[in-house]
Amino acid sequence: MNIVFNVPFMTVSRFAESTGLSQSFVSKRTHDGTYPILKKKTKQQATLIDLVALTKRVKSWEEKT
Repeated sequence: MNIVFNVPFMTVSRFAESTGLSQSFVSKRTHDGTYPILKKKTKQQATLIDLVALTKRVKSWEEKT
């Protein structure tokens, strides 16, 4: 499976929509650290998934298998 993103980061809801995963699943993965997020400046700021870091992490996993 190949998913290509044209942006460096994405909101949880947009990521869920783009991948077909539920928003609650994506939120859980951001909270447990599976999906890296950008550091928030305020608590009110939307959670943004760092797609550059996620891509690097996936490539690293692929190299190990």
